[in-house]
Amino acid sequence: MLEEEMMADSQMPTDQGLGKISTLAEEYTELDDEIKDVETHLKLLKERAKNIAEKQLPDAMAEIGVAKFTLTDGSEVTVKPYYSAKISDEKRDECFGWLEDHGHEALIKDEVVLTFNRGEHEKAEEFKAQLQEQGMDYSGKMGVHPQTLTAFVREQVESGAEFPLELFNVYIGQIAKVKRSK
Repeated sequence: MLEEEMMADSQMPTDQGLGKISTLAEEYTELDDEIKDVETHLKLLKERAKNIAEKQLPDAMAEIGVAKFTLTDGSEVTVKPYYSAKISDEKRDECFGWLEDHGHEALIKDEVVLTFNRGEHEKAEEFKAQLQEQGMDYSGKMGVHPQTLTAFVREQVESGAEFPLELFNVYIGQIAKVKRSK
């Protein structure tokens, strides 16, 4: 319908106008294909770099028994432990329970978000004022910040504390960093 209205409101397209549209459409599809190719190539490059940083370099350095190595250009290669952890939705209650049972409930943050409808600005302002009077800041969900969780896991593992690694989906590996000389 929109197309018909546009045609009725304007004159018939010229060959030059149609040619321009065709050329631009072809250029767009070529660019779109090129972008997809570059994104695929970038993904492969990132995978290769990750493999070198997390597997090949740490393994090669472990073979000769070094954790730090200086290259001839002055760049430094270091290998350090790498930690990641995640609280899955399926194990969320169990993870929170473990944290609470072991005195780490302060890691769990509780957010509350309220939505006011259009025209309820005054009501929202009144509510915010009431919360401020009570010394409360509100916003909306319950969770542990990912960086906080990773730091906590690192602390638990490195201190030798008993910690349920599987429950928190913990991955511990090595990662190499190359600091280039200036």
